Amino acid sequence: MALLARPRILESLLDATSGATLLTAGSGFGKSVAVRQFLAATTRQAVHYEVRASSKTFVPFVRGFVDAAARAIPGLQTTFPGAIEFAMQSPKPYEEIAVWLLDHLGGATVEVIAIEDAHHPGGDEQVRLLLARLVQSSVPKVRWIFTSRDVESVPLQEVANAGVRVSRVDAEQLRFTRAEAEIVARDAGLSRELVDVLYSLTHGWPAAFHLGAHVFDGGRIPPDSAYAFFAQAYFVRCREDVQSLLMGSAVLSDIDEELLAQSPWASCLEHVRELAKNGLVFTPRAGGRYVFHELFRKFLLDRIGPVGSGGRRSAMMYAASLLERCGRFADALNLFEYSQDVPNVVRLCVEHGFELIDKGQGDVVRRAIALIGDSYLHRDATLMALQAIEESQAGRHDTAESWYLHALKRSENTELRATIAYRYALDLIRQGRTKSIDLLEPYVDENGLTHELAASIFSALATAYVVAGRFDDARKTISRAVRLLAFADTRASQAKICQHAAWVNLFTGDIAAAKRFGSQSVEHALASGLYDVAARAYSVLHNVACEVEYDTDATIDFLNKIWDCGLKCGEPKLRLYALLGSFDIAVERGDIEAVLRIERTLEAYEVDFADPMIDSALLPAQALRLAACGDFEEAYRLLASTGERQTSQDRGALRFAEVALYAAASGNFEAAMPAARESQKLLRGVDPSPRASRTSAVLSVAFYLMGHHAEAKLLLRGIPANSGVSSRAQVLVHALEVIFGRWEGHCRYLAVLEALEALKNSDFGGIAAVLAALPAEIAVSA
Repeated sequence: MALLARPRILESLLDATSGATLLTAGSGFGKSVAVRQFLAATTRQAVHYEVRASSKTFVPFVRGFVDAAARAIPGLQTTFPGAIEFAMQSPKPYEEIAVWLLDHLGGATVEVIAIEDAHHPGGDEQVRLLLARLVQSSVPKVRWIFTSRDVESVPLQEVANAGVRVSRVDAEQLRFTRAEAEIVARDAGLSRELVDVLYSLTHGWPAAFHLGAHVFDGGRIPPDSAYAFFAQAYFVRCREDVQSLLMGSAVLSDIDEELLAQSPWASCLEHVRELAKNGLVFTPRAGGRYVFHELFRKFLLDRIGPVGSGGRRSAMMYAASLLERCGRFADALNLFEYSQDVPNVVRLCVEHGFELIDKGQGDVVRRAIALIGDSYLHRDATLMALQAIEESQAGRHDTAESWYLHALKRSENTELRATIAYRYALDLIRQGRTKSIDLLEPYVDENGLTHELAASIFSALATAYVVAGRFDDARKTISRAVRLLAFADTRASQAKICQHAAWVNLFTGDIAAAKRFGSQSVEHALASGLYDVAARAYSVLHNVACEVEYDTDATIDFLNKIWDCGLKCGEPKLRLYALLGSFDIAVERGDIEAVLRIERTLEAYEVDFADPMIDSALLPAQALRLAACGDFEEAYRLLASTGERQTSQDRGALRFAEVALYAAASGNFEAAMPAARESQKLLRGVDPSPRASRTSAVLSVAFYLMGHHAEAKLLLRGIPANSGVSSRAQVLVHALEVIFGRWEGHCRYLAVLEALEALKNSDFGGIAAVLAALPAEIAVSA
């Protein structure tokens, strides 16, 4: 028998003028039935998320949403582990996840998102803020539907205040009408004379009336427990094996056909399907899943025994073992943890802990480790390494290092020790510490490692060699990793190896190889949904376009792709990298509209000016803007102390040249000359490149302003001989020659205007503005 269709409820849900609808009532009022019937009636693509009771906090809630939306929004599951890790390191996790989800939603065709049982995480402020942000930013493209036991668990008032039209369906609307009750009673075979009695007894409560219609015989019913009475009557009518199934699986919110096949109740499958048809015990879901009716499950759990009782604990432990057999290790670990089964929690953490963390299940492992306690933790290398990963993700690097070292000392298995060393080394590389080399070198000639682990170790070690400046070792080691590409099992593995190879070749000077491996990495990464890897491969291609080929259009294209991938993988630092690079180009071009737009976006970030990425991109661009307005003194102050912090010799030379120019333009020759000399000293050790040409050009202006005209012209004349000079740099050289001529009195002002216009046309609008802000005339010494 199909569940009763109620057009009056469906009409409320089909109201297209509403951006969000909330169905609110207690258990058993048909909220879920209404949502499923609406989803069946609509032709729009939808995401249907049934929130579990275990998803009461932010991370499990987001993970559940991702799992529910995975089919409709490709890429969510792949990028979730990185997105949630970066989000939880942010002061506003909900904002980071909202940006990530909205980007994926923007590229999807989803028009309806239905979230059932939103009361479960209703007390979590991060979840409320996330939902408010998602609804406000996605309407009108997406229609939102929520079910909840209470109004306050969904932030619809905040949404309404933001201008979104909200509609509500409450318990009174969801109660059966007398006509609806008659239809249910007729289909269940209840005699007409009992309909009025049952309707009066249940007050039109759908769940109680529906179940009662199948078992009510007119006898006396306890008025305060009608549903439980009917559930007991229905349960005792079930076959013995079905009763065993119901009692054994009630600790799970749902079961599926795979789990049934692994259980002693495999013969009950057809009966489960029958039970799902009338919706009294189960409701069917996609993929062979069957969800318990919440009230019937509560009745079964009460029969098993209260939480903490022997009966409940035994049922949970057995269900956990079934989940484990089906490969649902996170769910199994959760149940073993709830049942306080420490030995099985330890076993699952040791066998699957790394895998769970890599799939974004770090919170599950974290709770398990907390349960285990020190006595187990200090005896097992894997558990110690899992604790180290948790400490590292929380930003406690000193504590993480201690756990890693203890794990390495404890480990007796070569593969495990190499795995721990690799993960520890990655932490150190991210911190720019060369100690990672000592960790990885012992494994480069280890024959017993899997190909994938060996390739990962070679790749990480090559990266560490680059950080340490050991370029020959880096080349040799990355070559060994590349030779293992043929043995990589997946495109994901190939993407990671190629990305490391691109990065190493970029820094060791093989630009052709860097571009080749970078392009291959992007192809494999995008095919695998590894947007973080794709973004890092794009960053290599961006560096080539920007620093080697000086192709501004290609540079902007790669920055846009890094931004897109940064959104999809949820990594704020990648988005910041793209923003800063775009900001730098916008300032250099003099594109004020783009500058203001990017600045508004940057305001959302809590910028750390000690971050090398901020220092290398944002500060010089801001200084250029100040100088373009004639505020050379403030531009100098902004950059004065940053020259020593640059990450490479050519960047240091350019930074000191900029400091010298702004100091000289403000009349502070005492500060300008030391900066100019330091720039010259660094420039002598730099290979020809567009950056070196630009440094010479900036220095020449600084020297000219300080009265060292011959030295300025010598620097300028040396630029065309530079093999790395570009056509844009030649335009800059010509403009400076014209400006020097004007200062010396033998160039017309019109020639200066033409030279500045040529700079703007060559995407040097920012520099043109700085040159225009310099004095029209300066004293020329003999």
